Amino acid sequence: MDAAGSASVTTESSSADLLIAFGTTTGTARDVAHRIAREAYSFTFENSYTHYFRPRVLSMKEISVNYLISNWVNKNAMVIFVVSTTGQGEFPDDTKELWRELCGKSVPAVPIRFAAIGLGDSFYEMYNYPAKKLQNRLKQLSATSPFEVCLCDDQHDCGYAGALNPYLERCWRAWVPENCTTNPDSVPVARYNLVNIPVPGLQFNNQPRPTCDKLEQRMMIRNERVTDFDNFEDTRLIAFDTTNSNLNFQAGDVLQVFADNFPDNVQNFFKLYPQLRDQPPFYLVSVRSMRWVSIPAELFELCGPQPWTWETVATKIFDFQSIPGVYAFQILRSFATDPLIKEKFDEYCRPEGLDDLYNYTNGPRRTILEVLLDFRNTAVLVPPNYLFELIPFMRPRAFSIASPPCETQHIEILVAVVEYTTNLKTRRRGTCSHWLAEYCQIGQKVGVFCEKGSLRPPPNDAHVIMIGPGTGVAPFRSMIKQNLDKWDKHLFFGCRNKNIDFNFGQEFNEMVEKGQLGFYHAVSRDSAGRKLEYVQDLIVKQPNLFSSMMVSPLPIYIYVCGRAGQMPKDVRAAMQTVFSKIGINAAKHVINGMIEQGRYQVLMY
Repeated sequence: MDAAGSASVTTESSSADLLIAFGTTTGTARDVAHRIAREAYSFTFENSYTHYFRPRVLSMKEISVNYLISNWVNKNAMVIFVVSTTGQGEFPDDTKELWRELCGKSVPAVPIRFAAIGLGDSFYEMYNYPAKKLQNRLKQLSATSPFEVCLCDDQHDCGYAGALNPYLERCWRAWVPENCTTNPDSVPVARYNLVNIPVPGLQFNNQPRPTCDKLEQRMMIRNERVTDFDNFEDTRLIAFDTTNSNLNFQAGDVLQVFADNFPDNVQNFFKLYPQLRDQPPFYLVSVRSMRWVSIPAELFELCGPQPWTWETVATKIFDFQSIPGVYAFQILRSFATDPLIKEKFDEYCRPEGLDDLYNYTNGPRRTILEVLLDFRNTAVLVPPNYLFELIPFMRPRAFSIASPPCETQHIEILVAVVEYTTNLKTRRRGTCSHWLAEYCQIGQKVGVFCEKGSLRPPPNDAHVIMIGPGTGVAPFRSMIKQNLDKWDKHLFFGCRNKNIDFNFGQEFNEMVEKGQLGFYHAVSRDSAGRKLEYVQDLIVKQPNLFSSMMVSPLPIYIYVCGRAGQMPKDVRAAMQTVFSKIGINAAKHVINGMIEQGRYQVLMY
């Protein structure tokens, strides 16, 4: 088969087993795996209700090499791996054990049929490395794949769907026999039913608990605005109490935070569905025929045991701020009665309509709740259990931890409150940052868990350069305070004005006075708003600092943290310039070598 996917189509009349194995940290890969299972389940034999695929969805931490060989090596079995990227091109924690086993010296052949899908961000140097490495290693172990690895990019205009949609179409053309079809006009099968009384024998919490093992409800004890009130940017130092907590982290790790929905979004939902507010509590039950479906375990930690009220669902489970994809419009199309509206949804659901869908949703960042309000006459026809298909579940948002592990009574994060206006002049608010700043009260408990960060620490004896403008300084504060007596440390920090957003500046100046830190700060604007200098300008002005490091026997580690965009590129160009200034030949090659060795690390958000 060639790279375009022009394989001969399977002609077997028997059903096929399909395993979708995911590796995830925040749940994105799990959601993609369930989307793939849902699509696979829609293929049925002609003139029959028999499904061609028997999908199964598992976390990679539940899979071993022996399991793959024993259950998935036959002509009617396929495996799809969905792997997110974490850290500096690293596998998620739930995938590492399987990866170590696959890389073992005595590992046997694994002759499965498979496809590999990577979820990543092309702003990073090691974009989708886990999926690429998994694809190559499985092929070395005699596994066969009809395609190259699918590289889903968060930077694509349509998000992961930009690469995933055409890739899955090729998979189905290669794997689905000619006598199987999927009816685009049929109503998709809902994954969940709603029941008012518990049914004997039904499992209401059968999901593996990769997140809930470390998810805790911690009390907010601090919410302090650290930027001047006259500044257009609102940055908060937020702290959670960790007394008697099992949360563990290292300097450079991140805190994943679950937000509630904004009260006005909850109100708008119930204006659309007023009959739901007074409904009695119900049990959310996965459909038995869909054996891969279960209820995400974090919902039980956040919402308590079932039954749940619609108030709980609207406040804590649904993500009203999410941007809808094609599947949302497939659901709406299924219940639309107006021919013109149905035709509009048809356009959005066709591959050639992807640009129109982007212009309606992704371009103006139109949310699922706004879509439902735009098409209110159709939205009110959607049955309640299909709302769980239509509206995604809330996922946590990640913030670099700003406090050191040695401060055991609290965890601090530095939060830039996201608020902007779209090209349609519509106000947009960050789901988690705005909720933390404006709606979460001191004393309120919030669902949080710690996740290994992407910044790997240097050895005890090293020259350490940290470059973090704005809130990008947060992980460096944790690293510095945890290692006051280690490293030759130098921090390059940038802000707009020392009197407005000098994050932790007083702390760093005190460390300078004690000889614990080299601190260089750039102010990008004067009081009249004129441009002054950025962190990359400071770097170029310090050739003597870097020259002294180059003649030292200690290794140099460089860390860059900040908003994705031009800053990381400008910093790298500045590093090449200063290296060239001090006589280093092929500075670009030197920096590339440092990246490969883990001595030049970038964290963007």
